[in-house]
Amino acid sequence: MPLLTQLALGLMETIASGSSVATIWAGYMDVARGTGMTHGIACFLPGPERLSDVTFADSMPDGFVRDYSERNLAAADLLCEKLRRCHSPFEWQLSEFPTEKAGGSWKDYLFSHGMQRGFVVPDYSLGDLSVISLIGRPPCSHDRALLHFTGLALLARCRELGVRHGPEIPPLSERERECLQWSAAGKSDWQIGEILNLSDKTVNIYIERAKQKLGVHTRTQAIVRAMRAGIVDL
Repeated sequence: MPLLTQLALGLMETIASGSSVATIWAGYMDVARGTGMTHGIACFLPGPERLSDVTFADSMPDGFVRDYSERNLAAADLLCEKLRRCHSPFEWQLSEFPTEKAGGSWKDYLFSHGMQRGFVVPDYSLGDLSVISLIGRPPCSHDRALLHFTGLALLARCRELGVRHGPEIPPLSERERECLQWSAAGKSDWQIGEILNLSDKTVNIYIERAKQKLGVHTRTQAIVRAMRAGIVDL
């Protein structure tokens, strides 16, 4: 059996059977280092949050994530900007990004740590972008495929193990979930009331309570967040 196939199968078995994020991340990074990657991080794409608040696994130099967060470098990170436009895995080199006032501090920070090139595996499958960012020499085509395929499996397994973007959602009551589920199916409050033997006013109260628990302002946002959390489905 070719070595690449053996590595892929072995890593996929580790990911599928791993009972913790730390275990499967360690297995992934063992293989990644064999392809020339020296460091790596798995996180949700930083927005207003600090990198430390959205990172769920990392093999970065000591203090890197903390310092990056304290300096608020996500606001100047041009790699994050590229990730918002690109849904496919890609290689990057620090020299490709312009040295501007907005991005200079970010580039200087990466350069000071010897992080001048790498490979990124983004995953948009649940709407909120999760990403594996690896630092090291550009991988060959076979290694790219290995890191991409197993990286997506790792991110999916992390979600199965409970990794979520944002604060933990308080449990919805059965009625709140039912009303939100029927709303996701396109039913009006009156129609939901007919199905559940409730008044349309009561249906609206349940949905408003669900919105509060989900931390959103609109019914559409509530449905989307509940779907991502596996609370309702289509």
